[in-house]
Amino acid sequence: MKRGFLIFNPTSGQKPKPKSLVATVIRQFERQGIDITPSPTEPDGIVLNQVRDLLSESPDLLVAWGGDGTINEVVNGMFGSEIPLGVLPGGTANVFASEMKLPSHISDAIRLIGKAKTTRISVGQANHRYFILMAGIGFDSTVIANTDFGLKKRFGKFAFGVSALQTARSYDFPKFVVRVDDQEREGIFAVISNAREYGAYFVLTPHADIADDYLHVCLFKEPGFPSMMRYIVHALRRTHHRLESVEFLRGRQISVSGSANIAVQADGELIGFLPMTFQIHPRSLNVFCR
Repeated sequence: MKRGFLIFNPTSGQKPKPKSLVATVIRQFERQGIDITPSPTEPDGIVLNQVRDLLSESPDLLVAWGGDGTINEVVNGMFGSEIPLGVLPGGTANVFASEMKLPSHISDAIRLIGKAKTTRISVGQANHRYFILMAGIGFDSTVIANTDFGLKKRFGKFAFGVSALQTARSYDFPKFVVRVDDQEREGIFAVISNAREYGAYFVLTPHADIADDYLHVCLFKEPGFPSMMRYIVHALRRTHHRLESVEFLRGRQISVSGSANIAVQADGELIGFLPMTFQIHPRSLNVFCR
C-alpha cells in the first residue's frame, strides 16, 4: 500500500472541515490502496516547514486539500522534490483545479489520485517565493489586502468583487516598469501568469500554458477608476486584448521595479512589495492529473 500525507487547513474556506469528513476522506483513500495520514496546518504554523518535515519521512505522495492558497504553501515546501502532488479542491478559490480540469467532487478527485497518472507542470518564482498560477502587481494585490476576512468566510470569492469595486475608487494607480528580455514597458497593473486562468471568470493570459517554458504578462497601462472599470468589463467578456492600453508579453525572466509601496501577490496571497524578479522553472513539479 502506498503511503502519503493529507495537508489541509481545518478552518479554510466557507465550510470548515469536520473530523467526520476527514475520516471519510481517509477511508476513501484506503479503498484506492493509499494509506493517508492527515496533517492539519496550525493557525500560527509555517506550512513550508511542515511540508519539509513530512518529506523527510519519504512518503509516496502528498495531497493538498484546500484552495489555491493551501496548494501554494505546499508547493513552496516541496519544490525540488520528485514526490507527486495530489489536489482535493476545497477552499475559497480553486483556480488550479479548474486549470488542470480536476474533479470538483472530493470522491472523484481521490479516485483520480488512485489511478496514479501524473504529469509535470512548470512553476513560477517571485524572488524567493514559488507560485503555480500567477502573480499580480499593484491593483489586485491591494484588492486582496483590502478584502474583509469575515466577508470572505461568508461569501467566498464574491468578497473579492466587493473589495475590487471599493479599491478601484480609492486606489491611486502608481506606475511601475516591467522589463522582459530587451523590452521595457510602463503600467499600473500587471498579471504575470504561469496558467491561463486568473480567477473566478477571468482568463487574462489566454496563450499561457502551465507546462510551457514561459511566463506570460498581461499589462494594463491606463490609470484611473473609469479605466479600471473598463478593464474589468472587457476582461469578463474576454475582449481586453482588443484595448490599445493592454499589452501582452512573455519571457523566462521578468523584472519589475517601482515604488516600494506597490504590493505583489502570488496565487492570491500577498508576498511583498516591489522591486521583484520573476522566473519560470519549466516542468519542475510532478502532479496527479486526468
